[in-house]
Amino acid sequence: MVNKPLVTIGITVFNGASYISRAIETAIDQTYQQLEILILDDASQDDTEAIIKRLSLKDLRVNYVRNNENIGYARSLQKLAELAKGEYMQLLGADDWLSKNYIRAALDEFDAHPNTACVAPEMVLLKDIGDNRFDFIHSFLPKKRLVTTSDYIKNIYKTASVLPTLTAYALFRKNDFLQSINFMNNAFASSDIEIPIELRELHLKGFATETIFLLRIIYKYDYFIITDKVAYVKIEYTSQDKKPYNSKGLDWVSADGILRWFYFTRIAYEYLFKTDYKKYYKKFHIYFLSELFVTSAIVFIKIKQKRYFFNDLKGSEFKKYIKGYSMFEFVIAFLYMPVLFLRRLFSFIDRISESNGRKNTMSRSDLFLDNDGFFNVG
Repeated sequence: MVNKPLVTIGITVFNGASYISRAIETAIDQTYQQLEILILDDASQDDTEAIIKRLSLKDLRVNYVRNNENIGYARSLQKLAELAKGEYMQLLGADDWLSKNYIRAALDEFDAHPNTACVAPEMVLLKDIGDNRFDFIHSFLPKKRLVTTSDYIKNIYKTASVLPTLTAYALFRKNDFLQSINFMNNAFASSDIEIPIELRELHLKGFATETIFLLRIIYKYDYFIITDKVAYVKIEYTSQDKKPYNSKGLDWVSADGILRWFYFTRIAYEYLFKTDYKKYYKKFHIYFLSELFVTSAIVFIKIKQKRYFFNDLKGSEFKKYIKGYSMFEFVIAFLYMPVLFLRRLFSFIDRISESNGRKNTMSRSDLFLDNDGFFNVG
């Protein structure tokens, strides 16, 4: 790499005193040094500010900005992108971290594939078991490492796809990142688009912000790259109260919760599929009818057919969801359900198999873990 572009690692945080130091320390310890580590504090009320300021004294690349009042995740993300000085932008969750060679290896992929939309990482999921110690759960890494624009658009919204998870934390050109996040925030705030008030509020907390902004700019490129040379580490908590502030609470534990999740997700994607990606819209529309029933059936079986699953389901909400579907689309959707069910099953088996196969190939030191699973920088 002849020229060393500035890369911004951007972090938004709210009340992250118990975990923010890990994210910052792994950013500081990157093998690639031409970095801006930009942290936007959304008016935290704990010791987050003191911790960040202490780390910023040790490394001048750490730039701390604090909101005067809490403005929510989506607006904070937009402000973060506007403040970023780097040519490239890497989003980092306040409770997550990056493998040691992440930025250098991702930039190498950009050099090798200058027409890629972004470089997406392998996702490693760890379980927080307390005392700064973590257990490996599994990793996400599709077999297909060069994903065409067409394949991405056809698969981005599918439940079994890991593409939204991976591309949310990819390395982007900063201008693309800013363009996408501006579009998302403007679209969800617009009075010209029919969006439920609850979805607008959920968006401010982060719902549908990260997972679909690549969809806004992917049309400019032919493909994007997924690499196994870098890993993005996400944490699953044993205690719900440790979750970061942008957790949405739309968990799949009831028929009503699943219906609401699919309804809001469909609306979030729908605008782009009705405008920029019209030729994919019919399949997208039918998929969201089939997959609602498939997911509900899978979760119902998973919880051992407990009757409480349907307690909160409202007929009016279901009617609102299916409004606009023709009888023909209903028939196609129901015929498609067995296919979706089998695909979900095979996808799950394949993902677990590949994850277990990779479990021992990940270098613990690259993931900032010692042999006993303790987080360790340096």
